[in-house]
Amino acid sequence: MVGDGGNPTNSHTLTRLSSLADANRQVFNIPGSRYNVAIMPSWITSFLLAIPLPTLWLLFGVPLLSRLFGVSMPLNPRKRRAVMLDPNQSLLQAVMLYGVLSWGVAMFLFTTSNRYFQWRLLHNPSDQLSVQAIVLGACTWIGGGALFGLLLGFDAGRQTKS
Repeated sequence: MVGDGGNPTNSHTLTRLSSLADANRQVFNIPGSRYNVAIMPSWITSFLLAIPLPTLWLLFGVPLLSRLFGVSMPLNPRKRRAVMLDPNQSLLQAVMLYGVLSWGVAMFLFTTSNRYFQWRLLHNPSDQLSVQAIVLGACTWIGGGALFGLLLGFDAGRQTKS
């Protein structure tokens, strides 16, 4: 190396970057590429791979579980607006359906699957999911979803119903 003065840290860093670039070239089949250009496509790929799981949850899981709370939500997403704006729903129904099930669980599924795909595609050990990280993520997103549903319920004037 020219100009590194024999510093082992610089040569180690360059070797590590070179091996990362080689790994990315193998994963994305970029022959002869000098630059580590696969980081952005990997991030986009993990993001795009994570989208179907919460989408399927919103399309099928929420309408099926909404019947547990006494709300008949149609499977057709275009017909759900009338159900969501129904003033006869209680605050608990609004919190559970629109906060926890629709927002909290969907966000938990998205973030968890996104972290999983980043771990698998980028081979980043810091994104490895542990049981503690999954439980903490579930509690965080479900709690945030309950707050979101509570605000949505109060905004829709459901605070007088129980």
